Amino acid sequence: MKLPKLLAEKRLTLRKKNWWIIVSAVLLVGAGTTWYFLLGPGKQITAAAQSESTYQTATVRRGDIRISITGSATLAAHTAVDLGFSTAGTVTELNVELGDHVTTGEELASLGNSVTLEANLSNAELAYLQAQQALKQLQDNADVSLAQAYQDWVTAKEAYDEAVTAEARTAYARCSQEVLTKYSAELDRVKERLSSLAVGSDEWIDASNDYATAQANYDYCRSYTEDEKTVAAADLQVAENAMKLAERAYDTLKDSSGIDPDELTLAEAKVKQTKDQLTQAQEDLEGITLVAPIDGIVTYLAAGKNSYVDTTTYITISDVSDLETEINVDESDLDKFALNSPAEIVFDALPDQTFTGTVVEVEPQLANTNMVTTAQGIVQLDSDGIQALQSMPLGLSGTAEIIKSEAKDALWVPIEAVRDLGDGQYGVFVVESDGKLRFHSVQVGLMDETRAEITQGLSEGEVVSTGVVETAY
Repeated sequence: MKLPKLLAEKRLTLRKKNWWIIVSAVLLVGAGTTWYFLLGPGKQITAAAQSESTYQTATVRRGDIRISITGSATLAAHTAVDLGFSTAGTVTELNVELGDHVTTGEELASLGNSVTLEANLSNAELAYLQAQQALKQLQDNADVSLAQAYQDWVTAKEAYDEAVTAEARTAYARCSQEVLTKYSAELDRVKERLSSLAVGSDEWIDASNDYATAQANYDYCRSYTEDEKTVAAADLQVAENAMKLAERAYDTLKDSSGIDPDELTLAEAKVKQTKDQLTQAQEDLEGITLVAPIDGIVTYLAAGKNSYVDTTTYITISDVSDLETEINVDESDLDKFALNSPAEIVFDALPDQTFTGTVVEVEPQLANTNMVTTAQGIVQLDSDGIQALQSMPLGLSGTAEIIKSEAKDALWVPIEAVRDLGDGQYGVFVVESDGKLRFHSVQVGLMDETRAEITQGLSEGEVVSTGVVETAY
């Protein structure tokens, strides 16, 4: 939609240059000069010529001028609530029909799968209770846990000390010096006896076995084996790691009042998880029964009794005591679509009635429907209109006129009569009683596509020239 004032100004601008020449000519030569754009240069207007002139005229009149835009309008409820079941199921109870009036708290419909949902609720309650008890036990046993951690650390430290001693012992002789001397003397004795016997004799064989035993006893007492040293070192490392872990666990509990932070986090998370599951189970059970949240009428009902339904909207309750209209206007008119602007609505089903209201909302984002970009908003209807429309169905379509500005009982002339002189200056040619044209400076107010408001410079009933353009006024 084109902007009326801009169109008018464009049309005036196209004439600006020629009419400024006309104004200059008229001002210079007075009443006897030519009218430049009608008669051409060099021609004078005589009394006879004036009577035979072909320029058009219009009378200065009084009336209303309005700058407005139009768009589509749809009747809607200011408050409408969509209701849907919490789970899929079969509708076993339906207490309303389309168009029924309902009151807050009234039971509308319900599903038939309550047994399953009640069992789910019981399980959720049990899980939540168990999680709470586990958390409480963790908190109640804080002192015991701290004492046990300390005891574990002490035990681990003792084991470590023993491992240190055992590993250190592998660097020395296994037996005392007295025992080692005894085994050494026994080895020397057996060795001496073996050397005195004939090799291969029965006595020599017995002595050889005694020698091997004495040697083994002596070697065992003299030092630890490499395998034993390796095992002792490994045992020491294990004991040290165990001691550090026990010490760390004890320090953690000591700094956390006897409660392991990780266990506490897990226990608290379990409580929250089971509580959420309990809440959902409660909502699921409650959600198989739809209750009216407001007073209103049933404006949507998805299916009848014994129908299988999902969780989408099943019933819509609309408050028809507070009606409004949803407005769509072309994006080119967005500059005239402003908050608090007055509006007039005519619905197609009520063509002889005009409803008034005020723009209370303009959407911040344009909408695109069927390749057409529009601005959307809300017009709040006046109380009289709301009262009259309460018996009409929602979705009623019509046309809205949004009024940007308006002048009541204003002097006006056809837009063709106004000459734009630039810098906000305007003028008109007034037809004098003798038929001659006289230029008048005027002040212009509102302008639409066909008319211009004159706020100063003319009087009602005066006749002005519209040039060669014939108007309907």
